[in-house]
Amino acid sequence: MVQAIIDISDRANRVLNLVKAKYDLQDKSDAIEKLASEYERKEREGEETAVKMQLIQKYESKIPFTKSEEEWMEKFDWHPVDEKPVKHSYIKRLKRISKGKFVEARDLDDLIK
Repeated sequence: MVQAIIDISDRANRVLNLVKAKYDLQDKSDAIEKLASEYERKEREGEETAVKMQLIQKYESKIPFTKSEEEWMEKFDWHPVDEKPVKHSYIKRLKRISKGKFVEARDLDDLIK
């Protein structure tokens, strides 16, 4: 753990006190840690969004993905097609199917009868 003596404004001090109270933290060091981790998370999300936008453009242009892009998509369990809206015709078809006739079966023999 790194120890540091810092000079902060009164406003920054009030913000740290608010963060400390809001998250029931023990001290201002914990509040700084919380702010730093939130900043890091938002930066990472921004980077992910940028990569996703590039992959969506590539997908729509029908340009093949590189191996590293495919690995990235696998790592995040994401594909550009995930961002496309579901077609209205498919939703209508699913609703029609869900209203259909169903047979209750406890095992395979019940279905064969």
